[in-house]
Amino acid sequence: MPENLLNVLAGPQQPPTSYYPNTSLELQWLVAYPLPLVQYLALSDVSTDGLGQLVGLRKLYLKGGEVDCLPASMGRLRRLQTLHLSQFENMTTLPDWVGRLPLLESLCVRHCGALTHLPDALGEAKKLRSLDLTGCRLKRLPDTLGHLTNLQTLRLARCQAMTQLPDSLGELASLQDLDLSSCDSLAHLPDSMGSLARLRSLNLFSCIALTHLPSTMGSLESLRILDLSFCKGLIHLPDSLGEAASLEELCLLGCEALESLPGSLGRATAVEITCDSVLAGRTIEVRNGSGFNNPNDEAWLRLKSRGRCLGNEGVKGIVTWKVPQLRSLDLASNGIREEGAWAFAPWQVAGLQSLNLSQNCLRVKGADALAVWHVPQLGTLELGSCDLGDGGARALATWAVPLLQTLNLEANNIGDEGAKWLATWHVPRLQTLNISNNDLGAEGARGLATWNVQC
Repeated sequence: MPENLLNVLAGPQQPPTSYYPNTSLELQWLVAYPLPLVQYLALSDVSTDGLGQLVGLRKLYLKGGEVDCLPASMGRLRRLQTLHLSQFENMTTLPDWVGRLPLLESLCVRHCGALTHLPDALGEAKKLRSLDLTGCRLKRLPDTLGHLTNLQTLRLARCQAMTQLPDSLGELASLQDLDLSSCDSLAHLPDSMGSLARLRSLNLFSCIALTHLPSTMGSLESLRILDLSFCKGLIHLPDSLGEAASLEELCLLGCEALESLPGSLGRATAVEITCDSVLAGRTIEVRNGSGFNNPNDEAWLRLKSRGRCLGNEGVKGIVTWKVPQLRSLDLASNGIREEGAWAFAPWQVAGLQSLNLSQNCLRVKGADALAVWHVPQLGTLELGSCDLGDGGARALATWAVPLLQTLNLEANNIGDEGAKWLATWHVPRLQTLNISNNDLGAEGARGLATWNVQC
């Protein structure tokens, strides 16, 4: 008997609940001397023969192996709660007994490249809460999928042969997270998706065959995150999308065919749109919807493109967007220079409250441009590492932003002269100032001390 296993068998009266055999020989000994209290077992490239005798197992992790089907004897593992299978290159289907494990809560079958079929019996796993089929060659899912009424997480990422989803998908009453990223062949989604009342996150990253989304998207009342990045065939979004009242994040990076955004987005409570230079050149119009008839309405948009290299041309595209409800704009690290900054001046976003242009080389002329931009509600301004210098500080001091509360000007080569100009800026509500890593001396510090602000 291997020494590793001998120590387990000869140990204390209470046997361990976990064991990791290293070879097929050790597994044979483990089966020959079964430990009824072993609850957790992890195997790598080891034969699955005899596993059905370990009736106390609750969690089983199997990686690799030459089997094309799991043995029927494993159906005796009635206490199993977690079953993870990965890299079984010859396995083409799962046996029916998997769906009949009465306590199964988590089933993960990842990167099993030959797996093309799931049994209808999978729908009998009534307690299943998580189903992960990442990287398998499934073309479709069984219609009985909708019987998994306790399922909360469904991951089908990189199932590149998947062409459709069953209509029964809408019957997953408890589903909260759905990952369909990189399902290259998935051309459409069922209308029944609108019935997923608890769905919070929908990941459609790089679903390149998708051209549209179902019109029922607006019925997803709990949806918070919708990732459509690199859906290169997506032409338009449904008008109902704005009716998804909980939507907070809409990612549209690399959506090169997208022509417009629906005006209904104005009805959402607070949406952050992440885009890049591909989308910046499109005609984007989000008119005031029914949610904006009241000027005091809290509905608003955030636009984010941090580190996406919009450049000056990208900015010129973005400022053509008609988004009067824009409240937050984050374009940090985008290669924007003086010319790009001037593009902001005529943009009508008077309700803008937060602006981040840090790590763009704006310099003095860029600051001149910002100072004529009408954004009277601005409360947060991030301009770190923009190479503003004293001239840029002087230009900012003329900007009419009386509600400004937070200002970041770190690492801008601002010296004593620039500090004196900042002290003349009428921003009486300023509470937080970051002017670190500049060239201030004692004279500049004395100048700032005269600034009539709260901080």
